Amino acid sequence: MIAQNVTISGLNHNYTDTDLPIADQGVSLGTIEISDDVWIGANCVITQGVKIGKHVVVAASSVVTGDIPDNCVVGGIPAKILKQYITDEGYWKRIQE
Repeated sequence: MIAQNVTISGLNHNYTDTDLPIADQGVSLGTIEISDDVWIGANCVITQGVKIGKHVVVAASSVVTGDIPDNCVVGGIPAKILKQYITDEGYWKRIQE
């Protein structure tokens, strides 16, 4: 399920060479994989090269820049794991920072 105003982009501008304008540095491309039973909230951005596992909730307005494992709730900029389902014990564990 994908809510409104979500951006899923497999393209990113290169910017590492400080001697060149960003517009002259080209782009990099990467695939994006979104597994089954994923809910992406409104106004999220999913960037290139990301893999989102099964049974994942992405909180509204999050920016996903890295892979997300199965059975997680993620949120923030950049998105971090907020909760993870502990399959063996059958409960959601809040992840503390």
